[in-house]
Amino acid sequence: MLKRKAYDKLLEWKNGSNKKCLMIKGARQVGKTYLIREFGHNEYEPLLKLTLLYRRN
Repeated sequence: MLKRKAYDKLLEWKNGSNKKCLMIKGARQVGKTYLIREFGHNEYEPLLKLTLLYRRN
């Protein structure tokens, strides 16, 4: 895995005392899903993947 600044930010969030909801936003195809999967597998034993889709009608 490439070491990314975003991974370090996720570690700061995990180890911080202020546990707030986390939302990962960014452009398409920049590695958001990969980053979250790797972080989840490396930092947590159980992992729940939730995918939310937004559709405009």
